[in-house]
Amino acid sequence: KNELFLALGSKNTIAVIITANSLPLLEQTHILSAVRRGPRKSIPLMITGVTGMTAPNLLRTWSDGAIKSAEGTSWPSHGMYFSSGFPDFTRELTSETFPIASQPSCWLSLSGAGGAKTILTVQGKDRDVPIFVMSSLRNRRVFVLSQFEVTQTAPMLSPMSLTANFAKLAPLMMFLRYSAGEQAWHSVEHFANLTIDDAWLIEPYGNLSYVGLLEQMEKANFHSTIAFIP
Repeated sequence: KNELFLALGSKNTIAVIITANSLPLLEQTHILSAVRRGPRKSIPLMITGVTGMTAPNLLRTWSDGAIKSAEGTSWPSHGMYFSSGFPDFTRELTSETFPIASQPSCWLSLSGAGGAKTILTVQGKDRDVPIFVMSSLRNRRVFVLSQFEVTQTAPMLSPMSLTANFAKLAPLMMFLRYSAGEQAWHSVEHFANLTIDDAWLIEPYGNLSYVGLLEQMEKANFHSTIAFIP
């Protein structure tokens, strides 16, 4: 437990992600105190893996009453929509619609309190329902995400599959981008990068030895990229 709070309080920690099934094991006051970075600042917190089995009282407690419960789903969903209400978070994906290959296991029932913002919705039987929302808890932003079930509907290597599977990755990628800010895109140093085009992944491949390449990378401090034809 001490290691956990040391990690949460580290100046190098930029975000915290908690799985819903671990919420009963955590003391909320301690977590919120550990993520504070000043009188009016704290690092973002995300709760993932919410299902219809997640206790409603936990969702209410961690969203300051904004989320009433997680309702299980049995309906097929064919698309997801990034809302326009939080453009600082959704950025280029604002108001965009994508197909999905993985169905959410539940949707989040909102109370209308707490100033919650819906980030991501999916098509329900007769309406769009939220599966990814942001609420405020004691001046701290808390993001809550429903769990995705694996229901692959397109061939794994098809362009449609790549787009559809993006659905379950996008919320986490967006959260990390939002939390990291400029750190996510700008390195503190400049490094050389060696790009090797269309090499086979065998050892060795012609005059290329991956073991030897790694030794040289560690010695001279440069990156390597192995490029493949899509």
